[in-house]
Amino acid sequence: MVQIIVFLLVALVVTAIMMRDQLAEWLRLSRSRNWPLTSATIEGGEIAIFKGKNGTIFTVTLSYSYHVDGQYYSGYHIQDFNSEPDAESYIETHKGRAADIGYDPQKPEMSVLRPEQTIR
Repeated sequence: MVQIIVFLLVALVVTAIMMRDQLAEWLRLSRSRNWPLTSATIEGGEIAIFKGKNGTIFTVTLSYSYHVDGQYYSGYHIQDFNSEPDAESYIETHKGRAADIGYDPQKPEMSVLRPEQTIR
């Protein structure tokens, strides 16, 4: 019984570590519905590879920068892919492009690129 509990706790911790960025992104999305929009520039991206028994996930973290009231800020957007070429293509397609992002008017350093907002 103790071994099962330890196994479940370890599994929970590993899952939490793997999903922390996705959870942060989801929380920002849920809080940002009424935030004002501003233009951002996609600066680049990185790929993290997660291998599991159901296959491999390639998680892209796009970084972007934006200005609010003359102040510089940066943020990130997470997107999962089933193949590394698709993940690499996503980065290359969006790097250097403009995107509308929502930001928290009380804390402009908090921002989100919502799926319904397009990258131009």
